[in-house]
Amino acid sequence: MTRALAILLVLWPALALAEPLYIRSGEHADFTRLYIRFGTVPEWSFGRVEGGYELRSHGAKDGYALEPVFEFIPKTRIFAAENRGGGRLFLAVDCICHADVFAVGSGLVVDIKTGSAPAQNPFNEALPGLAVASTEDPAVVGSPSPRAGSAFPLTLGTHLPAARTVHAWVDGLAVDPSSRRSPVDPPPETAAISDPLATSSPPGHTETAYGDGHDGSSDPHETGEETETGTHDPGGSERALALQAELVTQIGRAVSMGLVEADLSDTAERVASAHPDPTDETEALADPVAVAPDPLVGLEVAADAGNMRIETAIDRNRSPSEGHLPQTADGAGCRPEGDFDISAWGEPPHAGGSRTLPRDSLIGEFDAADHQGVARLARNYIYLTFGAEAQALLTAFEIGGEDAVLLTAMADIMDKGRTDLPVPAANQLACDGRVALWALLARPAASRGDLIDREAVLTGFAELPLHLRRHLAPVLAGRFLDIGDTDTASAVRNTVSRAPGDHGEGFAMMEAEISIGLGDPDRGTRLFNEVATNDGSRAPDAVVRLIDTAIETGRPLPDKIAITAGSLAFEARGTAMGRELARVQVRAIAHSGDVLGALDAARDAAEDHGLDAETILTLRGEIFALAAGVDAAPVFLQSVLSGPLDLGESPEASATRRIVASRLIELGLPGPARSILSATTGVPEPEDRLLYAEAFLREHRPELAIGYLAGLNDAEATALRAKAHSLAGEFTRAASAYADIGETEARSRAIWRDQDWTTAANVGSDLERAAALLAIQSEPGVEDGAGPLARNRALLQRSGETRAVLNNLLAGIAIP
Repeated sequence: MTRALAILLVLWPALALAEPLYIRSGEHADFTRLYIRFGTVPEWSFGRVEGGYELRSHGAKDGYALEPVFEFIPKTRIFAAENRGGGRLFLAVDCICHADVFAVGSGLVVDIKTGSAPAQNPFNEALPGLAVASTEDPAVVGSPSPRAGSAFPLTLGTHLPAARTVHAWVDGLAVDPSSRRSPVDPPPETAAISDPLATSSPPGHTETAYGDGHDGSSDPHETGEETETGTHDPGGSERALALQAELVTQIGRAVSMGLVEADLSDTAERVASAHPDPTDETEALADPVAVAPDPLVGLEVAADAGNMRIETAIDRNRSPSEGHLPQTADGAGCRPEGDFDISAWGEPPHAGGSRTLPRDSLIGEFDAADHQGVARLARNYIYLTFGAEAQALLTAFEIGGEDAVLLTAMADIMDKGRTDLPVPAANQLACDGRVALWALLARPAASRGDLIDREAVLTGFAELPLHLRRHLAPVLAGRFLDIGDTDTASAVRNTVSRAPGDHGEGFAMMEAEISIGLGDPDRGTRLFNEVATNDGSRAPDAVVRLIDTAIETGRPLPDKIAITAGSLAFEARGTAMGRELARVQVRAIAHSGDVLGALDAARDAAEDHGLDAETILTLRGEIFALAAGVDAAPVFLQSVLSGPLDLGESPEASATRRIVASRLIELGLPGPARSILSATTGVPEPEDRLLYAEAFLREHRPELAIGYLAGLNDAEATALRAKAHSLAGEFTRAASAYADIGETEARSRAIWRDQDWTTAANVGSDLERAAALLAIQSEPGVEDGAGPLARNRALLQRSGETRAVLNNLLAGIAIP
C-alpha cells in the first residue's frame, strides 16, 4: 500500500497533465469565441485546413474537452469540433468567416469572425501538409459532413478561380477548363502540373498526424526539401507566389476596366480542345460539361439606355468634365450612399420589426459597450421612427464621431421633422444620391435659392419602406411648398397615394397643404377641419393650421373652433404644441369680433402657457388693429384706452399704432392719438408725421403741424400744409398749396379769404368772378354836369345789379 501511494505521488503531476484541455465558449454579435486554458501557453500554430480551421499545439497531447463547447454557442459559425490527436483541434466552419488567434494569460483565444479575412491575416493561410481550397472564395471551403441548412452545401456548383488554376502561372491569364471539378471530388491521381498554391500532399504520400516525438518538421514546405515539382523552396517561393497572385489579380482588374487588352487566343484554343462541338443532339446531351447557350448572345444593348449606368473605379476618378461625379453645389464630395441606406436597417413594423431589435449586441467583451452594436440598434430605432429612443441610446453609451452625429440628426428628423444639429451632410442638396433627401429633411425650411437635385430626392424617397414614406411625406412635401414648388410636392404625395391602405391623418394634412399651395384654400380648410374633428393624434396640428389658414385667406372660422383650441391647449400645456394652440385660440377669439375677450385670452396665454413676449406683442397688435375697425366706438375706446398700448418696436407694431391713432383722431381724440404715436423711441416715420400734423390741426395748433410737415411734398402732406396755413391766416400760402395739388375750389376760397379781388375775379365760377368784380369796380360813371338826380339814378342801378349778383352767389352756396 505504501509503495502504491509513493508511485501515485510520483505520477500525480503527469496524471494531472493527462486531462483534456478545458475549452470555454461564448457567442457575440460578430464573432464566436473559444478560450483554451493551457496553464502555460505552448508553441502552437493555427490555419486553414479542408473544411475549416485547425489548431496544433504541443500542450494538448491528450486532446481537448469538447463536451461544453456547444453549451453556450449555436452551431452557426462553428458547427463541429473534433479531436484529431497529437494536439490537433479541428473546427468545422462553413460560413464567410475568418479567424483571429491570440494569447491571453495562460490560454489561447480563438475568434471566428464574420466576414472575409483582412489582408496579411496569418491565420487564414493554409497549414502545411493538408489540402485547402482557395482562401479568396469561402464558398469552396467545404466540410466532409455538412449540417442541414449549411450556407455552402456540398452540392454547390464547380468553382474555378482564375488566379488558382494550373495555367494561370504558365500562360498568364489562360484558364484550363479541363481542371474544373467539384470541391468535394478527390484530386486527380495524375497531374501534369501541380497548382502552385495547393498544399495537398504529393501523390503517394500519406499524411501522418502529429504524435509523440513528431512535430511535422518533415513537411517539405517547412524544411525546404524538394517538392514534387523538384523545386527547392526555402520559404521564398511563398512570397513569389503571393506576388504572382497579386499581379494576376491586378491585371485581371485592368482587363475588366479596359485599361489593357488581354490576348485570350490560347485560352480559346484550350476551351475548344476541352469542349469540342458536339456532332449531334445526342452527343450534346451526353456531354457532362456542355455549356448552355448564353441567352444574351446576339442581344444588342445600348451603351447608355437611360435605365442603367455602368461605371468602374476609373470612371469615378475621371475629371468632372468627362463624367458626372457625386458632388455638392460647391464641388465638395458627397457622403457615401451606405450612410443613408435606411431600408436595410430593419423590418417593417407589420412584419414584426419592433420585436426584432438587436439589443443583444450592445455589450461586448469585458462588459464594454460595443459601438457597432449600439449603432446597429440606433439605426433600427430610426428605421422604426423611434427618434427619441435612438438619441437616448447614443447619448447613454456616449457614442461619438461623425456617424453618431449623423444618426442623432436623423433621429431628430424622425421626431421633429427637422434638426437643429450641425449635420455633416446639410450642404449636400445637389448630390446625386440619398444624401440629397436627408439634407433637405434636415433643414427647418427650404430656400428658393437652394440648388436641390429634385430627381435624387424623389428617387431616395421612393425607395423608402411604405411606413417611412407615410411618416416623412408631410415633412418633405412641406419643404417644397416652402419654395412654391407644388409640382414636386404633388410628386411626393403621389409616391404615397399609389400604395394601398389607409395612409393616416398625416397624409390628409399633406393633401390640405398641397391644396392650399395649388390655390384651393376651401378644400384645404375642409381637410384640416376633418382631421380636427376626428380627435386623432394630428388633431392639434389640424386646429392650428385651420385657424391660421382661415384667417389668412379670409375664410369664416368654424363654430366653436376657439373653444376646441382652448381645450387642446389645456391638455398640451407646457409643450410647444400647447403654446401654438393658445396662440391660435387668441386669434380665433379676436377674429370672431370679441376684441376685449381676445385681450384677456392673450394675457392668460402669457401667464398659463408661457407664450413669449414677441408672440404676445404680435397678438396684441393684431387685436388692436381689429379693434380699430369695430363700428362700436365704446368697444374700441375701452380696448385701446384701458391701459398702455404696449406693442413693441417692430414694423408691424408701428403699423398698428397708426391704425389706432387714425381712429382716435377721427373720433376727435387727438391727444390720446399723439400719446400712442409717441410710445416708440425711434424717429417718426413720414406716416407718423402726417398723423402728428393732423392731430395738431385738430387742436388748432397750425404752427406745430407745419413743423411736422417740413420736407414732405406728397399730396397728403401738401393738403395738410394748406389747411395749416389757412388756420394760421396765411391764405396766400394756402392758396398756393392748393394750386400745387389742383384743388381749385379750395384755392378760390383761400383767395377770397385773403381778399385778393383781382385774382378772385379770374378764378372760380362765373358767380364768384362776378362778385369779385363788384369789389374792384369804382363808383358808377355819370356824365359831367349831370345833376344829383342822374347820379342817384346810377347808384340805384348799380345797387340793384350788386344785389342780384350777391343773391345768385348766396343761392349757389350749399349751407352745411
